[in-house]
Order: sequence, then C-alpha cells, then structure tokens
Amino acid sequence: FRVAAGFGVNVVLLSPGSGDPFHRRAVRVSMGHVLRVPCLRASLPDLFQQLRSASVFTVALAERGPVFLDELEAMPERWAC
Repeated sequence: FRVAAGFGVNVVLLSPGSGDPFHRRAVRVSMGHVLRVPCLRASLPDLFQQLRSASVFTVALAERGPVFLDELEAMPERWAC
C-alpha cells in the first residue's frame, strides 16, 4: 500500500485469497497507508475485464513476462494497479 500511495493509485485490487491488509502487522508495514488507500476484494479476472471494457490500463504483478513501468512509452491517464 505504500507503493500504491506513492504512485497515486486510487484503489488496490485484492484477490479473494490474498492476505488481510488490515492485519496489525500489515498496517504497521504499510505505515498506515492501508487505511488511506481504498481496497477492493473480488475476482481479479472479472475486475480486469470490467476495467478493460472501461478503457483503463491495468498494471499487475505477474510470475512471468515482466514489463517494467519505466519501459512504457508514457503512463496512461487512466490506469489501475
């Protein structure tokens, strides 16, 4: 959540199996940003499909095929992380 706050992210998307962002250790490590940046827990494939249909560029962590933010020609005006 600290990184999301640093990039100005409006919402963090969480999969149903992800850890509890409000666990006391998670709150401490995030330096409280978990309380400032909203989060939404839902099926990520469904969320990404809705975001793509709304023409929102999505950024996510993946196990393979990395593309780094500094490799993008320009940051889109509407994007999700």
